[in-house]
Amino acid sequence: MSTGDPRVAALLAEVERLNRVNAALMDRAEREMAAQRSDYSLFETAAMLEDVVRTRTAELVDVNRRLREEIERRRHVEDALQQAKAEADRANANKTRFLAAASHDLVQPLNAARLMLEVLGGRVADPALAHIEASLRTMERLLNSLIDIAKLEAGVIEVRRRHVRLDGLLQRLAAEYGLRAQPKGLRLRARPSRAVAHTDPDLLERILRNLLGNAVRHTRAGRVLLGVRRRGARLAIEVWDTGPGIPADQLGEIFREFKQLPDAHRQDEVGLGLGLAIVERIARMLDAPVDVRSQPGRGSVFRVMVPRGDAALALREAAASGAAAAGGEQLQGRRILLLENDRASRESLEALLESWQCRVQAAGGLVEFEHALAFAPDAVIADYHLDGEENGLQAAARVAGRCPVLIVTSNRAPELAARVRGCGARLLYKPLQPARLRALLGFMLGRGRAG
Repeated sequence: MSTGDPRVAALLAEVERLNRVNAALMDRAEREMAAQRSDYSLFETAAMLEDVVRTRTAELVDVNRRLREEIERRRHVEDALQQAKAEADRANANKTRFLAAASHDLVQPLNAARLMLEVLGGRVADPALAHIEASLRTMERLLNSLIDIAKLEAGVIEVRRRHVRLDGLLQRLAAEYGLRAQPKGLRLRARPSRAVAHTDPDLLERILRNLLGNAVRHTRAGRVLLGVRRRGARLAIEVWDTGPGIPADQLGEIFREFKQLPDAHRQDEVGLGLGLAIVERIARMLDAPVDVRSQPGRGSVFRVMVPRGDAALALREAAASGAAAAGGEQLQGRRILLLENDRASRESLEALLESWQCRVQAAGGLVEFEHALAFAPDAVIADYHLDGEENGLQAAARVAGRCPVLIVTSNRAPELAARVRGCGARLLYKPLQPARLRALLGFMLGRGRAG
């Protein structure tokens, strides 16, 4: 029992005081009895001490009773707190499982549509495909916003900091969002930078994607600029735009969930008002404060302050993982065993792999997977969530040491990522980006051949 509670400490102090008093009285009695020899004086001293000891003993019994009652009360309180914590942990675990299942079920059809669209784009030239792609991109953005905010609420997103050069990330985002800005006549560019940050590059990218997406959507004419400035031990990553600006009395509102400022020029845009709420929460996780300056009619600048990193460490970490980005390995003729229980996703991914000249054997479950091992695959691509109690890690264990394995999933739980790494497999999140899939698959096959 902790003695930190003032009431318990006071009771213990009172017990100690009474013990000292009794000891002093007994000592005094012994000294007086030794000094006084007459029977009467001895009787008088004993009677007096008996009354005092009786009073002090009653006080001590009462203090001990109150102490026991306080200890019992504290025990009940601690038991209630332990029970409440256990219930909260169970609720958190249930929320995590629900998010994983919801992410998988919602992303699965979108993933299939994106992969099939990639296949169709290589076969036919139809302007309608661009409109379908834009619609799917909007759907993916809205879905990811809902999933992101739910995962941030549940606390299941893990921060993995690295020393990373920012220029590659900034130029890649500028190229991607520059294509989206062109139809509006906007100029979007990123200023070259040699800056190195110590942060989670994936989470930082999610912040910048939200900021750039907002800048392109709201800016009707002019330009969008992405750049970095050094500010002491921090780097200020800034997104400038020449949009309509934000009124001063609204600057504190824009980071609230489901908050959208009126804009008559984007009635055809679909949004939920979650982008900046996600930015603010991820920024807090990264210890990267975000702020905004704006002038109505002239534009806005959003700034994210990230810790500076070490250039030497960034170079070393990039060298360790840079081969995956090359992805130049030819896939023609390579045997890929695909394990996916969702039929639409399986057929879409199978068609995509075949368009890369791969030889593909597909299975819908572990029984089919076992039979398909006679195919002698060069690599395995397995969805994590299968039917019933089956999962892709069981397949990875079955071929461990024989060929590389890529686990694909929409479940971003850090525990799952650790399990995938632990079994020696690679991990890729849905919705799958065909270019990223091709690069990673080529890297895996290249390593397998080199080994």
